[in-house]
Amino acid sequence: MLGKFELLDAEGLPFPLERLPGRRALLGEEGVQEDMRFRILATGEDRWSVVRATPVFDAEGRVLMAISIMHDITERKRAEDSLRRVAEAERGRIARDLHDSVLQDLSYTAAAMGLMMLEVEGTPLEGELQAAIDALRRSVQGLREVVNDLRLEDGEGRPFPELVESLVQRSQAMVRGCEISLEVEEGFPTAPFGEMGTQLSRIIREALTNARRHSGAKKVSVRLKMEGDDLLVAISDDGRGFEPRTDPGVGMSSMRERAAIVGGELEVASRPGQGTSVRLRVPLPRGIQA
Repeated sequence: MLGKFELLDAEGLPFPLERLPGRRALLGEEGVQEDMRFRILATGEDRWSVVRATPVFDAEGRVLMAISIMHDITERKRAEDSLRRVAEAERGRIARDLHDSVLQDLSYTAAAMGLMMLEVEGTPLEGELQAAIDALRRSVQGLREVVNDLRLEDGEGRPFPELVESLVQRSQAMVRGCEISLEVEEGFPTAPFGEMGTQLSRIIREALTNARRHSGAKKVSVRLKMEGDDLLVAISDDGRGFEPRTDPGVGMSSMRERAAIVGGELEVASRPGQGTSVRLRVPLPRGIQA
């Protein structure tokens, strides 16, 4: 039967035969369930199923057989993929509209207000106008970051280190007086990580944004390496740090939520005057070679 199909996992990578629910159930594992993609070799059509397997034991606790139940979820998966493509197209359209229209108008307005400063120099209006210009420039910067965030989905098919390098370069272009570096250790996978790569990229982006905006750091480093079968992403800075008891903000909460989505562990360590370190540990996805 297996010879009629190519077995793939949720990411489209070859599914390891030893992880087949039926085989695991025959070894005594209970509660086994996997989402699997079956590519029919004769037609090239992809079908999806939720496969559940349960071992049946004899009186001495030995496995007699395994019962496997397959529930076809192909139509649901196709609907989800269609919605995802629509959402990605919409994000791309919003990013283009913001960049080509709103950002350009705001930048033009800030430049025009700068020329107006020449006319009010030395008057009581000078301070008020300068404050308005500064606020407008902060809005432009914040909007640029939103546009970059919306465009992250475009990088799902890019090698993950390349995606992180783009993030570091964009962050470096947004800050002065701070050096942001990237180190990718030998053995770190160069393959695309798909949706997981997007989630990891958002965590890194949030950590870099916090370092740029709030730490006052002179140096920020991003490091990618392998530790056993886990990916390790570390972002550290030499900034002002914060008290361990400080309540986490929206950005920190978002980072923890995204880490949970990819099955990772996020650690944040900081002390006043001793900088901040963010460490993310994630299991290496199946089918990706270190």
